[in-house]
Amino acid sequence: MAFGDCFKKINDPILMAFLNVWGKTDRNIVESRLVSEYAQFKRKIKDQIAYLAEIYMSQVLWNGQRKVFDKKLFHSNTDIQMAQHCRQLNL
Repeated sequence: MAFGDCFKKINDPILMAFLNVWGKTDRNIVESRLVSEYAQFKRKIKDQIAYLAEIYMSQVLWNGQRKVFDKKLFHSNTDIQMAQHCRQLNL
C-alpha cells in the first residue's frame, strides 16, 4: 500500500482527501531525500576506492624500484627494469 492509500476506515471525505494528498507528498519528499543521500554515499565510496587505488599503486611503484620484472607482465620482448623514481629525503 502506498502512503496515501493506507487510510481506509475514515468516513470523512474531506479528511480522506487531505490524508491522501499529504501521504503522497510525504512519500515524494522521502523518496527524493533517499535518492540524494544514496548519490552522496555512492560518491564517497568512489572517492575512497580511488584513494585506496592511489595508495596501492604508490606502494607498488615504491617497492618495485630497481627491480627487474618479467617481460610477460608488460607484453614486451625484453625484461623491464624499474628506474629509481624518488630520491631519498634527508631530514
